[in-house]
Amino acid sequence: MVLDWYKSNGYDFVALSDHNTMAREEKWKVIVKSPLYEESFQKYLEKFGKDWVVYKNDTGRTQVKLKTFDEYRTKCKTIVF
Repeated sequence: MVLDWYKSNGYDFVALSDHNTMAREEKWKVIVKSPLYEESFQKYLEKFGKDWVVYKNDTGRTQVKLKTFDEYRTKCKTIVF
């Protein structure tokens, strides 16, 4: 969603950083049970669709699979290191 904001607002560049940590293995994030987080997840799902957003419901909680750098790379035109 953040990257889409930059693109929608005329930026033609962006840099991502996670304090020198890159996800290389599967990692899941639990969506907090609150209207703010649940609505944000629904907007994310509607915007990018089920082909891109991988999620599951486990014990009544929604979990979203975080994308790896390589998965995001397929969405980028240019990557500068």
